[in-house]
Amino acid sequence: MTSTTRPISISPAVFLTRMLFALSAYLALLPVFESIRTTLPTDSLISFFFILLFFLVAWSSLAKDGSDFAAFGMTLRGWPRQLARSLRLTSPLLLLVLGLKWYYVGTHPEKLELFEPEQVLKGVGGASWIHWVLFAGTYVLLSFAQELVRCVTQGSLARFYRDSGEPDRWRSLVVTNMVFAATHVHLSAWFALMAFLPGLFWGWLYQHERSYLAVGFSHALVGCWALFVLGVPA
Repeated sequence: MTSTTRPISISPAVFLTRMLFALSAYLALLPVFESIRTTLPTDSLISFFFILLFFLVAWSSLAKDGSDFAAFGMTLRGWPRQLARSLRLTSPLLLLVLGLKWYYVGTHPEKLELFEPEQVLKGVGGASWIHWVLFAGTYVLLSFAQELVRCVTQGSLARFYRDSGEPDRWRSLVVTNMVFAATHVHLSAWFALMAFLPGLFWGWLYQHERSYLAVGFSHALVGCWALFVLGVPA
């Protein structure tokens, strides 16, 4: 009898194994960072470390395996169109964030204003608008770093399901986004839940556009709009 089992590509399986190791390291290091949290000026330093960890795993896997970056949507070909479509598809999310902030200000007028770009500088002694620019620029870079991890993970899962003959549909999107949200647990369970919701949109955007540039731009746009323009508390 001839087997009809489809061969599974090695590259996606190897990458997913590396990501599983990185996720295990994240969970193992949580108690360590919890013990030193009070000695750090901000939790963002912890987030930076973990984002860097997952980014290096994703990037090194692409480089070592000789993967085609374009296969994961990492190409500048037609970049004006990629950015334009990203802006158009992200606009409803920007309006939603604006509407939520407007509603909250309306019910708590004594606490907040609609636009509070200086909110991100509170708690930072001697901060100036130069710091605001540096913080915003760093956020943009970290947004693209996170979305590279998402694109490689979601793309690898989609390929893994396809090669194994399993229907993908929303599987790669949901599984990837659960990993994405789980890596925010060090901030709080509530923050992890809040990260899951926009993550579903960015997962859909990647599945729909197959463009890393579009997803990274969208993430940076929404984050900067919420944190650095509206001043939504992080």
